[in-house]
Amino acid sequence: MSTLKELMELGRELDLTGNDLRAFVKEEQDRERDRRLAERQSEKERLEAERQSEKDRFEAERQSEKDKLEAEKVRLEAEKAAKEADMQVLYRRMVAERVERDAGLKKAGWQRSEIWKR
Repeated sequence: MSTLKELMELGRELDLTGNDLRAFVKEEQDRERDRRLAERQSEKERLEAERQSEKDRFEAERQSEKDKLEAEKVRLEAEKAAKEADMQVLYRRMVAERVERDAGLKKAGWQRSEIWKR
């Protein structure tokens, strides 16, 4: 970045005077201003891209965690349904065994209430 004094000296070294020197200094100042503006814009875009990348990464992690939780929920529901089905099978088996036992007792001439008395 050149100061006004440096630009004036440079213009004089190029044998510029008067309006030509002022035009040269103004052009150089404009060029320097444009360069700084371009740098700021570039930095702004870089920061925005970085922010968007971080946002996308966070969203991907959040979605991944959500998917894991949903998969765990489905697994637990399936496990619960399997246990309930096992309990139903066990209950039916117990009922069938009781019916068989009662039928066997009746064949033998026993009443259920008599068994509990012994």
